[in-house]
Amino acid sequence: MVKRQTYILAITAILAFACIPALSQEPNSSESNKIVLKYETGEPNQLYRLPPPRRHPPGSKLRRPPPRKVLRPTHMAEMFMNHISGLPNRNAPAGTGIRNLLETTAGRGFSEEQRRFFKETNKWIRYGRKEGSPEGYMYINLYAVSEQDAKRLAEAVVEFLDKQARKNREILESRIRGCEEKIPQIKKELKKQREDMEELGVWIEKRVEGGLRKLKLLGTDFDAAKESKETVLKMDKFLNSLQIEISGIKAKLEAVDEYRKNDALGANNLAKLEQIHCEQTIELVGALARKRTAIEIRTRENEFYHKCERWDLLKPSVRALERNLSGSESKLQKAREELNSGNPALDPLKVFENKAVIYPVKTTYNALGTRLR
Repeated sequence: MVKRQTYILAITAILAFACIPALSQEPNSSESNKIVLKYETGEPNQLYRLPPPRRHPPGSKLRRPPPRKVLRPTHMAEMFMNHISGLPNRNAPAGTGIRNLLETTAGRGFSEEQRRFFKETNKWIRYGRKEGSPEGYMYINLYAVSEQDAKRLAEAVVEFLDKQARKNREILESRIRGCEEKIPQIKKELKKQREDMEELGVWIEKRVEGGLRKLKLLGTDFDAAKESKETVLKMDKFLNSLQIEISGIKAKLEAVDEYRKNDALGANNLAKLEQIHCEQTIELVGALARKRTAIEIRTRENEFYHKCERWDLLKPSVRALERNLSGSESKLQKAREELNSGNPALDPLKVFENKAVIYPVKTTYNALGTRLR
């Protein structure tokens, strides 16, 4: 029994150790697509044209400054790539675009001399098309102050351009998704507002002589809407006055009722109170009827005015939605065309044969600015 358990444990251990390499070799999607450069050494026949230092003209009385040591490259990495989108222009000021390279994994390992070289000149990079370049590729020359910095610079450029291409594509795809989600929402809201506008127009047409034609020409700034607003204001004032009148009538009736309870007033006086009560009751009924009618008029005219106002507000809203829809559709079309244009800057970065050739270089001036013969 003990031997059997030992045998099972041994088999389990062997299987566990056998699975470890397989698990460790599981490829990461980002790592599996990473470009691994192969380096070759080229012939030392590359010339780097370092500009001469500024000198005073002969006979100048200005004191000549002491010679300043100028950093010069010792090596150059050459590669052929399908695009260089995102790299600084060769005519850009010194230091332009360096931050992107310094933030890469390889760029963090630049020497202090290489970092200084970036700040002093914009001639650390050259690129373009030349005779003999592979079809669909352009050359890029990267200058560095040491062989190790040249390799790091090549790796930093490859890492940055690869991320930049993915970023460019993601931006376009995100723009397309945003437009595809936004356009149906705009269409839905536009349809609703157009229907509301049409429904309001039909309703208003029944109330306005000349109908929707006059409404479209003048918006809410026409006589019927103005009159409705004025009527609402008049009814508000009228109802305020009427409420005061009703309160007075009710107070009279309460006083009359109170006096009618007193039998000592005599039959003649009670008859007069009864007559007053009847008259005030009739006045109250009339006042309450006027109040109901005034409220109905105010409600009707207020509804008419607000619907005219709503119709007038819908006009610029519909126009804005139409412009928004047109702009979003145009933006979507341009994004789709750009995505399908075959622009290499949107494709994954390709380095010809994944190869970088490191050339030793010489300059036209030495470190102190003396011209080399």
